[in-house]
Amino acid sequence: MVLGAVALDVPAGVERRQERAVGNVQASGQVVDLPSAPAGASKPAFLGAAGTGDASSTVYTDGSTASGALEPGDWALGADAYPPRFGNEIVAKTPYRNSSEGGKQEINMYVFGATPITLDPGRQVKSITLNTPKSGSGSLQVFAWAFA
Repeated sequence: MVLGAVALDVPAGVERRQERAVGNVQASGQVVDLPSAPAGASKPAFLGAAGTGDASSTVYTDGSTASGALEPGDWALGADAYPPRFGNEIVAKTPYRNSSEGGKQEINMYVFGATPITLDPGRQVKSITLNTPKSGSGSLQVFAWAFA
């Protein structure tokens, strides 16, 4: 999938909280080492969604102080009560979601291309920390990331 000028791939080799959550990572404070991040990377791009309200996480470069907010909005947009937040772009939409009881709920669900975070291209990206969202602010799911 391409978001702007950035080609995104589903992350591989990242420990997932639940085996059934194939294809996504739930942010829970894990550090994802990126030894193959391209030199001169200036904009990481992410596909993601937040559940039960908006959530945010932080991107760190080279183990020091540069950071930026990763803020995909609520995946249901409050039952379509508001548009995407934080400048995000809708990249996928479904007309329902499956329930844990095996049924389905007729409500639009979305995956967002999060607004890219600007980094210093003169610094090498070392890792991304997917912070645990603040209590009561939802859960953050990351489906893919890439660098431009």
